[in-house]
Amino acid sequence: MSKRRVADTEVVQGLVVGEIKGRDAIIFEDEISTGGTLVASVKTLAAAGVRSLPVGGTHGVLCGPAVKRMVDSPIESVIVTNTVHVPRNKRREKIHSLSVAPLFAEAIRRIHTGESG
Repeated sequence: MSKRRVADTEVVQGLVVGEIKGRDAIIFEDEISTGGTLVASVKTLAAAGVRSLPVGGTHGVLCGPAVKRMVDSPIESVIVTNTVHVPRNKRREKIHSLSVAPLFAEAIRRIHTGESG
């Protein structure tokens, strides 16, 4: 499944390709803002018979109705990084934030010691 953002507030969702009924799907977003496009994609996949729907995102902006949309959706879990602060009141049973600090620390160490990535 693909999506294409054609304007700030307009996204065109592609078709589901292949046999997905009874399979696991993973959705990964660069940014989860209001969650509208994400939840629409999840509902499309759930209707097509996907077994599980974990979601990942780099930047969990989670503004406006995002948290409610995700909690009320068939999403199994949402994991974002702490590149954007996710306040405790937005972390729910389904929504988790992981630290990127170990990745940055390792990159800095390797740069300092001249090691390759």
